[in-house]
Amino acid sequence: MPIIGIDLLQHHNLLIDTRERRLVDRNTNLSVCVTSFSGCRLSPVIVRLTIDPFHQSLLDKYSGICQLQPKLPRVTSNVTHHITTTEPPAFSKERRLAPEKLMLAKNEHDHTTELGIIRRSNSPL
Repeated sequence: MPIIGIDLLQHHNLLIDTRERRLVDRNTNLSVCVTSFSGCRLSPVIVRLTIDPFHQSLLDKYSGICQLQPKLPRVTSNVTHHITTTEPPAFSKERRLAPEKLMLAKNEHDHTTELGIIRRSNSPL
């Protein structure tokens, strides 16, 4: 499961090279090969907003990108990621979400928790 965020990539000056399928350290120019899983959708999206006809026709044409994927592929690898935190997270000023976005975010969080994609942290922070 991808756990890398853009802030981590920026902080460590890392570059994702999708064409060559590698992660590049721009400080040392070292790279590692990465793999991708076709058809693996780890971030299901539900759109319930009023959309103008032009954009709706595009969403209808590519409906697979916006539909809930109730069955995710079973993980067959024995690789797991653990990030143990011992310090407070890097500071970023909190911002309120619009009520509709907050509801969508909560629903997405609950859904991914139910599917076992994410779980509550055991960090004391």
